[in-house]
Amino acid sequence: MSIKEKVDAMTKIIRMTPVPVLLASLESMINILHERGIDVVDWDDKSKKLVQFRVIGGKAYFFAASDNKESDKNGDSKE
Repeated sequence: MSIKEKVDAMTKIIRMTPVPVLLASLESMINILHERGIDVVDWDDKSKKLVQFRVIGGKAYFFAASDNKESDKNGDSKE
């Protein structure tokens, strides 16, 4: 079996995997990256890093935590 065939077979399995399992897998990967010192950050707001994935009411959501809890909505520090 070639690598392409193996990848195609794995992709077929992943496509049948329930959404909550896929999201748990993504969250596990994010945790592993964090353990390795790599944070996945928001493209537009570099102070936010990806933390969790959840299914709520049938929709998928992600949670990105802000490094600076004291920031206002304009990104200015409150001192």
